[in-house]
Amino acid sequence: RGVDLKKFSYTSPKEKRGKVFRVGMISRFTPLKGHLDFLKAMSYVSRKMHNVEIIMMGDRERAKEEYIKKIELTIRRLMLGSIVRFRSSDEDVAGVMKNLDVLVSANTGQEAFGRSVIEAQASGLPVVATRVGGVVENIIDGKTGLLCEPGDPQDMADRILDYARDAELMENVSKEARAHVEERYSIEKTMEMTLE
Repeated sequence: RGVDLKKFSYTSPKEKRGKVFRVGMISRFTPLKGHLDFLKAMSYVSRKMHNVEIIMMGDRERAKEEYIKKIELTIRRLMLGSIVRFRSSDEDVAGVMKNLDVLVSANTGQEAFGRSVIEAQASGLPVVATRVGGVVENIIDGKTGLLCEPGDPQDMADRILDYARDAELMENVSKEARAHVEERYSIEKTMEMTLE
């Protein structure tokens, strides 16, 4: 359960803030992961601010075809086609994270441990996550990330916009989250805990 802190090295949000605000999800394509809620939230975000890009990373080949069709239909219905980019799960996760401004974990049900959340925190990437499962252990709301209610795209959108509108919040969350991961999830730390 450790995270390679060299691979997921820290980059401050200030250093990468460009003209485009990139919000991403990195997860398996299954309904539990809440992709449709994420797209609805991003539809609202894209109406409130310009130059937004949506990155969805995962293995589309291994997903159920019916679910991928639902995602594609939602993208068309919400007219997000021009701003959604799919990334293959074969690509380097750390590299994709370096190009994001915010990572969203949109889980709708219990999940023991959100690896992408910890990796994002290690990378200095601010996280918005639904208040479910093991993710809650790693996000102190307003300190190491922002929490939203599961199944509530409006709440999720508001949290994403909180970051977009407040560079200082992004910077503070980024630093606190990295410190949290160093303390609990560095490979050395998890080795120590395993040996104990």
